[in-house]
Parts: sequence; structure tokens; C-alpha cells
Amino acid sequence: MQRMCSKRAAALAAALLFLFAAHLQPCCRVTLDGQYVPGLYSPAAVRAGFRAARAAVEELLPGGAEHPTLRVGIRLRLRPAEDSAAALSEALLLRTDGVAEADGVRVNGVALGAVSNGEALIEALRETIRAAMPDGAAVGNLGGTLSIRRVYTRSGCEKESAALVTQILRLAPAFYLDENGRLV
Repeated sequence: MQRMCSKRAAALAAALLFLFAAHLQPCCRVTLDGQYVPGLYSPAAVRAGFRAARAAVEELLPGGAEHPTLRVGIRLRLRPAEDSAAALSEALLLRTDGVAEADGVRVNGVALGAVSNGEALIEALRETIRAAMPDGAAVGNLGGTLSIRRVYTRSGCEKESAALVTQILRLAPAFYLDENGRLV
């Protein structure tokens, strides 16, 4: 009887061990050039993030660039990794020599380039529209759609805000309205 109980206890322990092991998830901790990248990534996210970053670098710097040294440590845990390939790809891009983050500028869907500070560009555009406001105008606005979003570009390829303001106004001229909403 006691022998039967110990066999059942051993079988139960083995079953629990297998159940526990079946739910373990591999998660990766990543370092780039010896610096820890926050988060835990699945092995698939590490591969996808590295491939995406490498492809982006090849597009930005056709001659190639030296990528940061990637080291991956694997650990097992019950919860799956929560960080994405995109987050890892971003970290890789930001640590690659020759690649910079900037604000990409589009007007009516046409890419005009990138600036280091999109907010400063918008303020310069507002000032230019205000300075050209004719008598009797109550409001001035851009005659098209301006979009600014973060992009990756080659270091040093950002344009000057003043040059972009001129291009923006050429593609989407400003218009002015009086207090009654009529064009001035």
C-alpha cells in the first residue's frame, strides 16, 4: 500500500513537472555593444528585428555599415516575451553609426526630406504664413496636408527648416480668410 502511494506520488510529481515544463517560454535578453536593451524578446522577434534593422541600414547606407555587436541570452519563464521585433529593430538602428532619427516631412503625400526638429519647422511655417498675412485677413492656413513623422535617415542628411518652408509653401500655398470666412 505504501509502495503504491509512493508510485502515485512520483507519477503525480512527474506529471506536474511535465505540465510545468510544457508552459515554459524561451525569452531573450539582448545587449548591443555591451549595453543592455530593455525588455524580453522571443527568439523569433530577435531574428525579425535584426533582419529588419539590417535591411533598413542597407537601404540607408548602400555601402554598408558596421552593426553593433548583438549578444543574446536565453532564459525560460512561464509568461511569453512581451517586447516586439520593432522595438529591437529601433534599438539596433539607433546604435548603428551613420544612421540618425529625424522628422520626415510630407506635403500632400510628397516626401520633401527630413529635419532634425519638426516642431521648429512647424513654428517657422506659422511665422512665415503670419508674416505674409494681407490686410483684412483674420486667419491664414496651409493649402494642403502636412505630415511630420519620425523616420531614420543618414546622419547629416537633414534639411534646413527655412528651405523646407519654401518647398512646403510651393506645394501647398497658404490661403487667408477674413472674419466672414471669405478668401482674401
